[in-house]
Amino acid sequence: MSQLGIYPSAGCKNKFNGFPVFLIVLLFGLISVFSFSWWFFTGGLIYSLFLVVITFCLPSKFRLHFFYIITFFFVLYSIIILLSHFLLIQDPFLDTYVDVDEHTFLGSAFDLKKYHYSGIWITVFSDFKNSGFPLFAAINGTIYKTIDLSPYWGVLFLKLNVAFVGCFVPGVVYLLCCRLSENYGKSFTASIAYGTLSVVLFYSVGLMRDIHIALIYAIGIYIITGNGVSIKKYIILMILGVAAYFIRIENGLFFLAFIAAWSIQSGGKYKIAMIFFAILCLAYLIYWIGGISTIIDTATATADIYQGRAGVYANTGSLGMKLNKLPIPFNYLAKSAFGQIDPFPFWARMVKQQTVVRKLFFVPEAVAGLFWFYVWLRLLFNFRRTIAFFARYKYAFGLALLYIIMVSVGQANPRRLMAVYPMIYLCFFYIDNRVFRLKEILYAIGLYVLLLAVYFVIK
Repeated sequence: MSQLGIYPSAGCKNKFNGFPVFLIVLLFGLISVFSFSWWFFTGGLIYSLFLVVITFCLPSKFRLHFFYIITFFFVLYSIIILLSHFLLIQDPFLDTYVDVDEHTFLGSAFDLKKYHYSGIWITVFSDFKNSGFPLFAAINGTIYKTIDLSPYWGVLFLKLNVAFVGCFVPGVVYLLCCRLSENYGKSFTASIAYGTLSVVLFYSVGLMRDIHIALIYAIGIYIITGNGVSIKKYIILMILGVAAYFIRIENGLFFLAFIAAWSIQSGGKYKIAMIFFAILCLAYLIYWIGGISTIIDTATATADIYQGRAGVYANTGSLGMKLNKLPIPFNYLAKSAFGQIDPFPFWARMVKQQTVVRKLFFVPEAVAGLFWFYVWLRLLFNFRRTIAFFARYKYAFGLALLYIIMVSVGQANPRRLMAVYPMIYLCFFYIDNRVFRLKEILYAIGLYVLLLAVYFVIK
């Protein structure tokens, strides 16, 4: 069967010689998911064609695995969206699944659809200083105006667009892992585990902008961990940075560190010119948005919002609130560490849901908390290998750690932190390309039970 191209091979000679029968079936299945109306069918067709084009842009040895990964996760995420939407959502302006921010994004798209297409983009960008997500708002507003569906079906279509973005994150993780192992089958397995067991799954099935940032950062990590210098890569990084900036200003500003890191570690005659160009772009960007005070005000407001939400979700006796009371910088470091096992306990948000059905839909988030604890445990138990990985990718890995600490100052929430998780996961894969090891699992279970005991004592 593998010789017919129906199953991905485990070796490094993975070719994409035409469409095997199984992939054609998946394509038609993917399109049929969107057959509720003409726009849903058209959306499925456009997604399928776009996926084929992107796949053929990759080296032939990666194409088959990459295509399997993206198709599998698009179907998986779409199924979860459909089930959650029909079972949990009655009024999209009142009901939600992943996060209450979905109401904000839906309301924005609903309000923007009254403008002409050009008016949508002019409106969101002319009012940029009063909006934290103009690009995301413009895209959603344009799509909503085009499909012209009721809010119930419109938000479903918008969520399926988010799923299409999210399915590319494990695809990029696969490409990253292929740099560390010529056994592409292992990289394939690792990417499947990342897409199903990490928090990426949970935040790919709602109307959230976080998954867009996660994909932008994943591509950025892929570029700065690679070899070779070219103007094209600098241009791509600049485009990614601008996109991140107009989706969430804080992420766009931090992405400038990616460009700086790439400039510093790169060689060649363009190095000095590119560093100078990056500095000019940074200076212009700061001037254009209103100076240093605008950035400080935005960062302060964001930190206040995160702190407020942390207070809402956690009572005064919770571990998270106790960590806030530690002296600086121990409180930041402790919150950063605690954020890597959020939700803790893993059933924390799941048990708060009012119905059994809702509890079931929060199982992926609970699983993600356990899985990420296991990922970090491997890094800590194999500290020498982690240091060796850091020596190999010091700029990218250092940026990931810095990002985790900086974001955790406000609120150590996985939806924000997952932007740099591919770099942490790459270290996990570097230590051992096997996703699960029995000895590590037993250690993880024992240590997690110990943490639970400590948690219930000090809570």
